[in-house]
Amino acid sequence: MVSALAIHHLDDSGKRALYRRAADALAPGGVFVNAEQVAGPTPELDRRYDEVWTARITELGSDAEEIAGARERMRHDRPATVAEQCRWLAEAGLVDVDCFFKEWRFAVFGGQRPAR
Repeated sequence: MVSALAIHHLDDSGKRALYRRAADALAPGGVFVNAEQVAGPTPELDRRYDEVWTARITELGSDAEEIAGARERMRHDRPATVAEQCRWLAEAGLVDVDCFFKEWRFAVFGGQRPAR
């Protein structure tokens, strides 16, 4: 089961509930992977994530209007840290939970339902 760039719109309790439902829906040995926007583990790192994001999209040609539009959409985002989300996946019953890739505010993480 794969999710991409959707779960960050849920509040933390919604994320935990969704992870429990996903874990329950997996067949034994099944895998859940989430490619997602994440929060920095500290306020300072979260600010740094934003600085890097702003610099990168500016380098790619986004103008002030485009960036303002993105920031307006991002007001509705509710990202959580990778550590929190991996803990919630483990609490939902998944094993071998890990972050497989992370670059600033984008991460790919998940786990596996035990084979029995």
